[in-house]
Amino acid sequence: MINPVTVMKVLSERKVFLENHPDLYPFIKKWFGNDLQKGTVLEIAVKEPGEESGEKIKIEIKESEQVFFHAVKDMLK
Repeated sequence: MINPVTVMKVLSERKVFLENHPDLYPFIKKWFGNDLQKGTVLEIAVKEPGEESGEKIKIEIKESEQVFFHAVKDMLK
């Protein structure tokens, strides 16, 4: 269960985060605000200070995940 107090805290900090990273929300809205097609590949990478390569994962969108991505799209409207 999601704690409503935690949600409110995240929402209040969201503004500062988005001000610090102005390209992030338009990027998310562009790709997740539309229908991600089956076969679309998502790649997520994390590289901490001092690391040369970091860690990354790649996932390919499956047809069974379309409901999830439709829900994300609806949240971004």
